[in-house]
Amino acid sequence: MLYSFTGGSDGALPFAGLIADAASNLYGTTIGGDGPGTAFQLTPSGDLNVLYSFTGGDSPWAGLISDAAGNLYGTTEGGDGPGTVFQLTPSGTLNVLHRFTGRDGAVPHGALIFDAAGNLDGTTHNGGTSGYGTVFQLDSSGALNVLHSFTGGSDGGRPGADLIADAAGNLYGTTSSGGATASCPGGCGTVFQLTVPASFIAGQARRNMNTKALREGMPRMGRQ
Repeated sequence: MLYSFTGGSDGALPFAGLIADAASNLYGTTIGGDGPGTAFQLTPSGDLNVLYSFTGGDSPWAGLISDAAGNLYGTTEGGDGPGTVFQLTPSGTLNVLHRFTGRDGAVPHGALIFDAAGNLDGTTHNGGTSGYGTVFQLDSSGALNVLHSFTGGSDGGRPGADLIADAAGNLYGTTSSGGATASCPGGCGTVFQLTVPASFIAGQARRNMNTKALREGMPRMGRQ
């Protein structure tokens, strides 16, 4: 055993998986403790550092991902609304990148992934146009695009797991309801592929480059 949570300020009830950095530190989330959850670091020597304690009822059910600069990214659900996408900097500052409205998704359960254009892709368990969840993409300017809104029918509904992507930019995941089989109440679920058009990926990459250029005071490239 590397660490046993106490249920206090160190957190409790870690549901998601861990990630590791080059120094073998482990990073994860909890949904309990003194508050609605934490983001933590566990060092190779077994010391647990709470990087952020969540407030307001927002709980991070999903795991974390990181970028090359050491920023951590994740999602929360509940509390002040349908959920958020957040960035946690190495200095411990939490930046909310997006607050879900319900129409664009609600209750994100799965971890985020980065796509080749530098966007954050993920799923929500609820919300969308039919209330059965969404696949979304968040670009570096903070604009959220709903790539698919599940109907609960043959396309499935209630996605809760992490996405994966292939080299062509297609996204793959599962839903816990819907599908073509009626032997389960509400459907038995699906495995899905979501094809993202290459022109859309290229446009998002250009917008991300322009956003980065604006932040760094460099000339913008191409049309948005």
